[in-house]
Amino acid sequence: MRTVEESAEVITMLELCSDSPSGLRWAAHARYNIAGKPAGQAHDYWRITYRNKRFLAHRLIWMMLHGEIPDGLVIDHEDGDGLNNAHDNLRIGTQAQNTYNRGAKKGRDLPKGIYKHRTRPGYMARFKYRGKEHARYGVDLPSLIEWLSQSRARLHKEFAHD
Repeated sequence: MRTVEESAEVITMLELCSDSPSGLRWAAHARYNIAGKPAGQAHDYWRITYRNKRFLAHRLIWMMLHGEIPDGLVIDHEDGDGLNNAHDNLRIGTQAQNTYNRGAKKGRDLPKGIYKHRTRPGYMARFKYRGKEHARYGVDLPSLIEWLSQSRARLHKEFAHD
Protein backbone atom coordinates (compact mmCIF):
# COMPACT_ATOMS: atom_id res chain seq x y z
CA MET A 1 0.00 0.00 0.00
CA ARG A 2 1.08 3.52 -0.71
CA THR A 3 1.53 5.97 2.11
CA VAL A 4 -1.06 8.66 2.75
CA GLU A 5 1.50 11.26 1.69
CA GLU A 6 2.20 9.54 -1.63
CA SER A 7 -1.52 9.18 -2.32
CA ALA A 8 -2.16 12.80 -1.34
CA GLU A 9 0.50 13.96 -3.80
CA VAL A 10 -0.96 12.08 -6.77
CA ILE A 11 -4.50 13.17 -5.82
CA THR A 12 -3.44 16.79 -6.28
CA MET A 13 -2.62 15.93 -9.90
CA LEU A 14 -6.00 14.27 -10.62
CA GLU A 15 -9.67 15.14 -10.78
CA LEU A 16 -12.81 13.04 -10.85
CA CYS A 17 -14.23 12.61 -14.34
CA SER A 18 -17.29 10.50 -15.17
CA ASP A 19 -16.32 10.56 -18.88
CA SER A 20 -12.96 8.87 -18.20
CA PRO A 21 -13.02 5.05 -18.22
CA SER A 22 -10.98 5.00 -14.99
CA GLY A 23 -13.12 7.70 -13.37
CA LEU A 24 -10.12 10.07 -13.25
CA ARG A 25 -8.34 12.51 -15.53
CA TRP A 26 -5.15 14.49 -15.14
CA ALA A 27 -5.79 17.95 -13.67
CA ALA A 28 -2.24 19.14 -14.28
CA HIS A 29 0.51 18.38 -16.75
CA ALA A 30 3.45 16.40 -15.38
CA ARG A 31 6.03 14.63 -17.51
CA TYR A 32 4.00 12.14 -19.61
CA ASN A 33 0.62 13.01 -18.08
CA ILE A 34 -1.34 15.60 -20.03
CA ALA A 35 -3.89 17.79 -18.26
CA GLY A 36 -7.46 16.95 -19.28
CA LYS A 37 -6.60 13.47 -20.58
CA PRO A 38 -8.06 10.32 -18.98
CA ALA A 39 -5.75 8.81 -16.38
CA GLY A 40 -4.81 5.18 -15.95
CA GLN A 41 -4.20 1.84 -17.59
CA ALA A 42 -6.68 -1.03 -17.41
CA HIS A 43 -5.63 -4.39 -16.01
CA ASP A 44 -7.80 -6.21 -13.46
CA TYR A 45 -8.17 -2.75 -11.93
CA TRP A 46 -7.46 0.74 -13.26
CA ARG A 47 -3.91 1.72 -12.32
CA ILE A 48 -2.50 5.22 -12.22
CA THR A 49 1.24 5.68 -12.63
CA TYR A 50 2.78 8.82 -11.19
CA ARG A 51 6.50 9.34 -10.64
CA ASN A 52 7.15 5.66 -11.38
CA LYS A 53 4.75 4.53 -8.66
CA ARG A 54 1.49 2.71 -9.27
CA PHE A 55 -1.74 3.58 -7.51
CA LEU A 56 -5.10 1.83 -7.76
CA ALA A 57 -7.64 4.25 -9.18
CA HIS A 58 -10.54 3.01 -7.04
CA ARG A 59 -8.57 3.73 -3.86
CA LEU A 60 -7.71 7.24 -5.08
CA ILE A 61 -11.34 7.92 -6.01
CA TRP A 62 -12.49 6.77 -2.58
CA MET A 63 -9.95 9.04 -0.87
CA MET A 64 -10.95 12.00 -3.05
CA LEU A 65 -14.60 11.53 -2.05
CA HIS A 66 -14.37 10.26 1.53
CA GLY A 67 -10.86 10.83 2.87
CA GLU A 68 -8.29 8.39 4.16
CA ILE A 69 -8.99 4.64 4.10
CA PRO A 70 -8.72 3.27 7.65
CA ASP A 71 -6.12 0.57 8.33
CA GLY A 72 -7.45 -2.94 7.81
CA LEU A 73 -10.14 -1.87 5.32
CA VAL A 74 -10.21 -2.13 1.54
CA ILE A 75 -12.31 -0.66 -1.26
CA ASP A 76 -14.74 -3.15 -2.78
CA HIS A 77 -16.42 -2.93 -6.20
CA GLU A 78 -20.06 -3.71 -5.41
CA ASP A 79 -20.78 -5.24 -8.83
CA GLY A 80 -17.55 -7.31 -8.74
CA ASP A 81 -16.15 -5.49 -11.80
CA GLY A 82 -12.73 -4.12 -10.86
CA LEU A 83 -12.84 -1.75 -13.84
CA ASN A 84 -16.11 -0.06 -12.80
CA ASN A 85 -14.97 2.85 -10.63
CA ALA A 86 -18.30 4.69 -10.55
CA HIS A 87 -18.49 6.24 -7.07
CA ASP A 88 -21.81 4.49 -6.34
CA ASN A 89 -20.13 1.15 -7.13
CA LEU A 90 -17.37 1.60 -4.54
CA ARG A 91 -17.79 0.71 -0.87
CA ILE A 92 -15.49 0.20 2.07
CA GLY A 93 -15.21 -3.17 3.76
CA THR A 94 -12.90 -5.74 5.26
CA GLN A 95 -10.73 -8.04 3.16
CA ALA A 96 -13.07 -10.91 4.09
CA GLN A 97 -16.10 -8.98 2.81
CA ASN A 98 -14.21 -8.19 -0.38
CA THR A 99 -13.52 -11.91 -0.80
CA TYR A 100 -17.23 -12.76 -0.36
CA ASN A 101 -17.97 -10.47 -3.29
CA ARG A 102 -15.66 -12.25 -5.74
CA GLY A 103 -17.22 -13.82 -8.78
CA ALA A 104 -16.61 -17.31 -10.13
CA LYS A 105 -13.20 -18.08 -11.58
CA LYS A 106 -12.99 -17.78 -15.34
CA GLY A 107 -13.23 -20.97 -17.34
CA ARG A 108 -15.33 -22.91 -14.82
CA ASP A 109 -18.38 -24.85 -15.96
CA LEU A 110 -19.96 -24.81 -12.51
CA PRO A 111 -21.08 -21.79 -10.48
CA LYS A 112 -18.88 -20.29 -7.77
CA GLY A 113 -18.68 -22.62 -4.77
CA ILE A 114 -20.00 -25.75 -6.55
CA TYR A 115 -17.65 -28.65 -7.25
CA LYS A 116 -18.02 -32.20 -8.56
CA HIS A 117 -17.62 -34.61 -5.67
CA ARG A 118 -14.34 -36.51 -5.90
CA THR A 119 -15.55 -39.97 -4.90
CA ARG A 120 -19.35 -39.98 -5.20
CA PRO A 121 -21.70 -39.01 -7.99
CA GLY A 122 -23.06 -35.53 -7.33
CA TYR A 123 -21.78 -32.16 -6.16
CA MET A 124 -20.46 -30.29 -3.16
CA ALA A 125 -21.50 -26.74 -2.41
CA ARG A 126 -19.01 -24.88 -0.19
CA PHE A 127 -18.27 -21.42 1.11
CA LYS A 128 -16.50 -19.88 4.10
CA TYR A 129 -17.75 -17.39 6.63
CA ARG A 130 -15.58 -16.10 9.46
CA GLY A 131 -13.10 -18.94 8.97
CA LYS A 132 -15.71 -21.72 9.13
CA GLU A 133 -16.50 -23.79 6.07
CA HIS A 134 -20.17 -24.41 5.29
CA ALA A 135 -20.78 -27.35 2.95
CA ARG A 136 -23.57 -29.47 1.58
CA TYR A 137 -23.56 -32.54 -0.65
CA GLY A 138 -26.27 -33.28 -3.22
CA VAL A 139 -27.05 -34.69 -6.64
CA ASP A 140 -29.63 -32.02 -7.52
CA LEU A 141 -27.55 -29.11 -8.82
CA PRO A 142 -30.33 -26.47 -8.82
CA SER A 143 -31.18 -27.13 -5.15
CA LEU A 144 -27.49 -26.84 -4.18
CA ILE A 145 -27.20 -23.56 -6.07
CA GLU A 146 -30.30 -22.27 -4.26
CA TRP A 147 -28.93 -23.37 -0.83
CA LEU A 148 -25.61 -21.68 -1.58
CA SER A 149 -27.26 -18.45 -2.72
CA GLN A 150 -29.58 -18.27 0.31
CA SER A 151 -26.79 -19.11 2.76
CA ARG A 152 -24.49 -16.48 1.32
CA ALA A 153 -27.26 -13.87 1.36
CA ARG A 154 -27.99 -14.65 5.01
CA LEU A 155 -24.36 -14.56 6.18
CA HIS A 156 -22.51 -12.32 3.73
CA LYS A 157 -25.43 -9.86 3.50
CA GLU A 158 -24.81 -7.02 1.02
CA PHE A 159 -21.40 -8.51 0.07
CA ALA A 160 -22.95 -11.79 -1.14
CA HIS A 161 -22.08 -12.61 -4.75
CA ASP A 162 -23.07 -15.74 -6.65
